[in-house]
Amino acid sequence: MSGKEIGSPGGTRAEECTLAEEQEIRNQYHPAFCAGMELILSEWGEALEIHKEYHLNAMPNRIDFLVVKNEDRVKSGGELGAIFRKYNLFEYKSPGQELGWSVYDLMMAYVYLFKAYEGVKEEHEFTITFVREGAPLKLMKEFRKRGYEIARYADGIYHVKKDGHIDMQIITTRWLEPKYDWIRLLTDKVTEEEIKRLSKKAAALKDEKERMLARSVFDLIKRLNEKQDWFKEVGSMAGIRDLFQAEFDEKDRVIAEQGETITELNEQLHTKEEQLNSKDAENSRLKEELKKLKEMMGMTAVF
Repeated sequence: MSGKEIGSPGGTRAEECTLAEEQEIRNQYHPAFCAGMELILSEWGEALEIHKEYHLNAMPNRIDFLVVKNEDRVKSGGELGAIFRKYNLFEYKSPGQELGWSVYDLMMAYVYLFKAYEGVKEEHEFTITFVREGAPLKLMKEFRKRGYEIARYADGIYHVKKDGHIDMQIITTRWLEPKYDWIRLLTDKVTEEEIKRLSKKAAALKDEKERMLARSVFDLIKRLNEKQDWFKEVGSMAGIRDLFQAEFDEKDRVIAEQGETITELNEQLHTKEEQLNSKDAENSRLKEELKKLKEMMGMTAVF
């Protein structure tokens, strides 16, 4: 196992969040994570069925991301899907959210609920994947303490196994290879080189659904990194500009309309000024005539 990855700064940091804050973080990160995962798994084609925010029966329990593997249509995938069985449950934690043993208990509860509601008989048909930017050291320590073996399978991917138990994996997005950028870059630490690389991937997307998923990912990355000086030029990158062309067109339309409104208001102001000047001239003329009339009346009084 790589000491560099497990001992990396930030791996043990956990922030306490209120329920409202937890929900706000979930609403911010989870749609982008699901979109990124769907883009990564798109190479499997119809071999996989993707379910985002999968609800278990009528209960308010939901799995972050569920991948159902169709055995008869499987083709080789990347390291991320190496442990896949029939039903593959994902739990994603955004930066700052804790990933401890209670999350493992929750995922096991989801497995048993899924078995009960969907009529699945065998536990070995399931896998669990935990995803987090930094390594969940406490959870990994607890796994070892309970007799699980943790093996580094690839950069940022660790398999967690124990005889008689469901196969699991831990994905540390920070250390994933660039081919997983769609979820690796869901952070506020993106570099200019990384965003340029991702913009090229975005520019290569032709399918409208994939482009929509990419927009979801880029939208979060932009919001997390827009304070960086270099990121202010992100709109000029071809891939991103192309993805958000409709949005840019709408902004251009609004700006154009605002420009037309300003021009119209300026014209109205100019017209009003001319009218006022005209009235001032008329008032001056009337005053002059009134003055002359008064003078004539004065002369008449003398005679």
